[in-house]
Amino acid sequence: MDRISTDEQRRLIEELGKLIAERAQSEESIQASFQARESTTRTQFGAERERLNANIQLEKSNAQAQHNSALATIATDYEKGVEAAIADHDQRFRDVSQDAASGIQAAKDECGLRKQRSQNAYEESVRDTKEALTEFKAKLGQHREELDDLNQSVEKQVLRKRSCLCLSRQLPKKRGVCDSAQPVANFAIELAAANETKLDFRSQWAPKLLIWECVIPLYLVSHIILAIVAYSYIKPPPGTDPEPFTWILIGAAGVLSLCLTAIVWVIIRQPAVRQTLDLYGQFQQHAANAEMSLDAARVLAVAEADQKRELRRGGLDREFMLAERGRDSQVSELQTQRETLLAEAAEALQDQRAAVAKDRDAKRDAINVRFEQQLKELQSSGKQRVEDFETRFEQELAASRETFERAWQRLIARWRGGLSDFQAALDLMKEYCGTRFPDWNATEWDKHESIDASLPALRFGNYGIGLQMFEGGVPQHEDLRPAAVDYTLPAVLSFAEHPTLLFEAFGEGRLTANQAIQNVMLRLLTSLPPGKVRFTIVDPVGLGQNFSAFMHLADFDEKLVTHRIWTESSHITQRLTDLTEHMEDVIQTYLRNEFKTIDEYNAYAGEVAEPFHILVVANFPAGFSEEAAQRLLSIVTSGSKCGVYTLISTDSKIELPRNFHLADLEANAAAVQWDGSRFHWVEEDIKDLPLTLDEPPSDDRFTEIIKTVGQRAKDAIRVEVPFSMVAPADDQWWSRDSRDGIDIPLGRAGATKLQHLRLGKGTSQHVLISGKTGSGKSTLLHAMIANTALHYGPDEVQFYLIDFKKGVEFKPYATYALPHARVIAIESEREFGMSVLERLDLELRTRGDLFRDHGVQDIKGYRDANPDAALPRILLIIYEFQVFFVHDDKVSHNAPLVLDRLLPPVPSSLCFVP
Repeated sequence: MDRISTDEQRRLIEELGKLIAERAQSEESIQASFQARESTTRTQFGAERERLNANIQLEKSNAQAQHNSALATIATDYEKGVEAAIADHDQRFRDVSQDAASGIQAAKDECGLRKQRSQNAYEESVRDTKEALTEFKAKLGQHREELDDLNQSVEKQVLRKRSCLCLSRQLPKKRGVCDSAQPVANFAIELAAANETKLDFRSQWAPKLLIWECVIPLYLVSHIILAIVAYSYIKPPPGTDPEPFTWILIGAAGVLSLCLTAIVWVIIRQPAVRQTLDLYGQFQQHAANAEMSLDAARVLAVAEADQKRELRRGGLDREFMLAERGRDSQVSELQTQRETLLAEAAEALQDQRAAVAKDRDAKRDAINVRFEQQLKELQSSGKQRVEDFETRFEQELAASRETFERAWQRLIARWRGGLSDFQAALDLMKEYCGTRFPDWNATEWDKHESIDASLPALRFGNYGIGLQMFEGGVPQHEDLRPAAVDYTLPAVLSFAEHPTLLFEAFGEGRLTANQAIQNVMLRLLTSLPPGKVRFTIVDPVGLGQNFSAFMHLADFDEKLVTHRIWTESSHITQRLTDLTEHMEDVIQTYLRNEFKTIDEYNAYAGEVAEPFHILVVANFPAGFSEEAAQRLLSIVTSGSKCGVYTLISTDSKIELPRNFHLADLEANAAAVQWDGSRFHWVEEDIKDLPLTLDEPPSDDRFTEIIKTVGQRAKDAIRVEVPFSMVAPADDQWWSRDSRDGIDIPLGRAGATKLQHLRLGKGTSQHVLISGKTGSGKSTLLHAMIANTALHYGPDEVQFYLIDFKKGVEFKPYATYALPHARVIAIESEREFGMSVLERLDLELRTRGDLFRDHGVQDIKGYRDANPDAALPRILLIIYEFQVFFVHDDKVSHNAPLVLDRLLPPVPSSLCFVP
């Protein structure tokens, strides 16, 4: 059990309360939920069953209504079909008669319209012919005007050149010829040829020269060229004004160019005249031909128009005759078609009535078959739905019951598991208490061994708790009812949480409280390792009688009970002061900032672990001053960190010191209170739980246990530390240098440090060891000699060992030839010891001379100046050195003189005198 405390028990009780409340609530809610769900399911399924039956009947009624409606619809459709057939026949009769009458009338109308169209076409053709002739004549007039314009244009152009051509004023026209078959086409050809000849007048060179179109430009170009040439190549004579000369040149160039132009005109005039006359003759021929073609075209157009008019008149008569024939034929055909269509309509009426009747019978048969099938399907479907409904209802009820059963089983498992966990925690607590705190009378205390050096909790009684204490704690259902409803919890003092056990009593409760404290004290002695618990007992009222049995411990070791039981006020204050000083030493020396509590320190300290201190106070505040009360509060508040715990019983009838409140003690204590008949917890949440305090054993058994524990504590006082803790490792032997002194670890100093002996610096040159027999002087000497010999080689340290104890202690060093030992005096006489002192006195003078010769002050200076020189430090150890002075003789007189010379702080030699 790693953790047992009142707080842990309170947590378990709280969890038990939560478990009970959860169980009661779950039990009620599960059953209520199941009942409500089953009732809801039955109600829902009842309503759903009624709806299902109603739906089935409704579907059957709907099917029957649909069947009747379908039959009525078929009958109605039949009547409508017959009526429609008759109406259709009548309509067809009317349509055929109307169509025939319309056709006859249309034929007549079409005949009249055809005659009218033919008459209109004839008249339009005559008009078109006249209009075409008029347009043709107008076009011929335009062609004549165009020909006249062309003749006038050419004649005007030619007449303009008469002076140049030397022609007469009137030029005769030639007689034209015409193609009577195609006068219009011939006119177009001749007109195009005349236009082409007109264009030749503009494009050929001869006509252009004749109309002075090229003479003037020729004159200007030749004048400019001659002027430029003359100006470029002809310079004015020197001394002549250039401007008049320039004008002369320009005038000369003009005259010369005029002459050249006249020469050219004379040369080209005759060819130009001939070419112009030829072109004009061609033009006159084409113009005459075109004019003849126009006259022929006019005559031909008038003849063609008369011919077309006659042809149209004959066609009009034929169109009238054909229209009348077509009208008669179409009327006869329409009469025949009307009779045929009326016969077909009567036959179609009979067929349509038969088809409607047949369709009616077929639909009625199909409706009847479908209705029978629908009824069967509705019956089958209704039956299946009812069966499915019943199955689903049973499944729903089964699922509801299964859900309830699962929830119920989970509740049972959770309830039993919670009780099992609670019982298991109690069993662990009881097992822990049974192991650590066995029965006083059934245990062989001379063989009983404590488990370890720590004690997380200590039992001082027990208290009970029952399920009936909780509302709804005992379940009514048989499945949930546990085998046991009452439980017993050990009442414990948890030092980590509540380092103080406080009994608040009065009257008879004071005796019960003191007995409980005795029981707790005895449990501490038997549960912790021997010698690891010490008591400071304060009993001012009982004068020590309440705890007198514990004074047997003083017979073995007075420190176990701090010598006595304290009753006086001054002594109480002093003892409390001692405890607070002890707490200060623990905090400043052992804990510091390395350890939080004394338990952590002891886990590291091992053999040198600090014992626990238990302050026991009976009938507080009797004998307590105000100062003592405040120191008590300080111990209660901070003592657990330093391993100081408190057991207190109070007398509520005694007034508390000033400025002191009992609640300050209760804040750090496991507090119980006397109610006049029994003790109960002070805490409100467990106050009502019945508390029973453990009683100490009988007086004889109590004394026997106390003596057994005292003897074990006496045997355990001897602390042994293994030599390996201070000895160097095998590869570190003889590795140290003694120039700066000797540093020898002798043993443990606290949990993490070693205690060293340092000699050779300042005034740390000599050591005196004293102690009573059995205090460990010899062990200390051997540890010092052996560890020095392991750390320093023979060239660093030499021993002079004198043993006046009959050779018992130093004989092994002689037997095994310790290499560091220059002298080992065993079973020595006083005179031999005196000779060793005189030898060291001589060595002292020799080294003094050596240092002066080398100008140094000590061994370090000499060895630094002479690295290769060997000069070890000397350690003189005299065991039982008082033997030098047991007789009043020469040795006792000379020994002090030699020791006076050796003992002053001279670093060349060391003297160790036990």
